[in-house]
Amino acid sequence: MIFFNRLSADDHAFGISCDNILGGRSIADYLVDTGHRRLAYIAALADASTNVARHRGFSERAVERGLAAPVVIEAGQFSYHAGYEAARKLRDLKEMPDGVFCANDILAIGFLDGVRRELGLGVPDDISIVGFDDIEMAHWPSHGLTTVQQPIEKMLEATVSLAKELGTNAGKEPVVQMIPPGSVIERATTRRRHHG
Repeated sequence: MIFFNRLSADDHAFGISCDNILGGRSIADYLVDTGHRRLAYIAALADASTNVARHRGFSERAVERGLAAPVVIEAGQFSYHAGYEAARKLRDLKEMPDGVFCANDILAIGFLDGVRRELGLGVPDDISIVGFDDIEMAHWPSHGLTTVQQPIEKMLEATVSLAKELGTNAGKEPVVQMIPPGSVIERATTRRRHHG
């Protein structure tokens, strides 16, 4: 069996995945480099390997860059509704974040709409939002979501190649191949922050 874009707890499994830790790190770098100082992470399924890795990379890199560990808001799902509800939880924070990374794009789009409609905040004027995956809706003018592109084509090519290799070499040792994500695609949900 080959796991696609998920990591298995089974040491005897094969896998092809986006390097989600690297993706989280690149988003932290992007936000810090554009002047954001109060970061938050909108988490999805607590046990999903993609969520865990993105959060780990984002949080570790933010701390390495001299910031406090990002605040974590638990959304519980990779869904629009969960993102929308997560936006309401911002009211409970002592200090409003100025840069938010959501575990995936659909969560980010829900969060974006919740921030605008429920809190009346401007995006990106009051808060910047970054997603992950570069789904079609991220391109829509109503969202214009800054995001990181999943290397789906490269991951599919690697999966096909591995499947062919397993067909001719059934004794191959299990391997997990990590494919680097694309770079941050800057759109309308982020802007540079200036500190006086």
